[in-house]
Amino acid sequence: MIRLKEYDNEQLNIVVKSSQKEFVMGVDKIVSVFKSTNNTKLLLCVIEDEVVGLCLYRVNTEYNNIFLWQLLIDSQYQGNGYGKTFLGLVEEYILREESYQRVVTTYKEGNEVSRKLFSSLGYLEFSTDEDEVNMEKTLKPVIKRIDSYNDSRFSRKVLNQHGAYTVNNVPCSFEVISKDEAIVDYSDRYLDEAIELFRFYTGHVSTFYNKSMEVIAQFDPVSFRKVLIDDLQPSQFYVSQAKLDALSSWMDSGENIVVPILKGSIEKVLMDGHSRIYLAKVKGIKHVYVYEEENENVNDLFHFVKEAKLRGIRSIAGLKRLTHEEYIDVWYKYCDDYFNGQ
Repeated sequence: MIRLKEYDNEQLNIVVKSSQKEFVMGVDKIVSVFKSTNNTKLLLCVIEDEVVGLCLYRVNTEYNNIFLWQLLIDSQYQGNGYGKTFLGLVEEYILREESYQRVVTTYKEGNEVSRKLFSSLGYLEFSTDEDEVNMEKTLKPVIKRIDSYNDSRFSRKVLNQHGAYTVNNVPCSFEVISKDEAIVDYSDRYLDEAIELFRFYTGHVSTFYNKSMEVIAQFDPVSFRKVLIDDLQPSQFYVSQAKLDALSSWMDSGENIVVPILKGSIEKVLMDGHSRIYLAKVKGIKHVYVYEEENENVNDLFHFVKEAKLRGIRSIAGLKRLTHEEYIDVWYKYCDDYFNGQ
């Protein structure tokens, strides 16, 4: 497994192919430049405790960018995709540690290895200077939603609410505390992007607090209304027992259950939250809150509603309960088959 570490004066025995020597500095020269030049970082590519590559970059405060100065992989390890993986780790490091997201680099004409490597990760050519080609890329934070119910980085409540995320592999948690409020445990500069993705899945939350209960973000409030659970038309066919078990630990009333329904529809078409509504029905809860939301893929949604009705599913009680493994096999397969056929 490839990992990245910062240079710490260790001896480097990286060998460069003879055909590439005209395009890169020698390893000793790279280390010397790092030690004698301000605002530089030297990062190492490590496989099973062996250093097999390096990247030297400079923080250009005058141009508000990061200049990737040198990047190389030992000749014995080339051709296995390690360069691309290492460059991706370097980008993650830059996003975490530096203030700039614009990355620039150069390669000499004829250096097809470098051109293909940088192009494969989205770098674009923007100018040439004699025999050097300049490339650039604006890095974007990698934000992932954690779907697992078991992750030691997050509290059980956050996991059960699907409020667990990572931003460049740094944990970011959202704990919903009311119909329209959540507490955020994350303070990095990509907070706005993290909240944006969270609201994509949980659009009814409009006020966000930090752990000290200070407001850190606020949006126009969503209009809620209370409806009968039995009046909601499902757009899926199954629920996962694992999801129900996770939800059961914190669901005790309908006051904090909020789900989106299709905006402008005569029927109250449920777009998300089927597991929450199903469990509420099982627990004897009669009413929940809804808010209207538009759907860009409304034709696809109507297909699923039509198919649900053909299967006799006209209320939440009609959903079939499956083990999590069955749910993945049956429901995911149906969705994949449908969208692959579009």
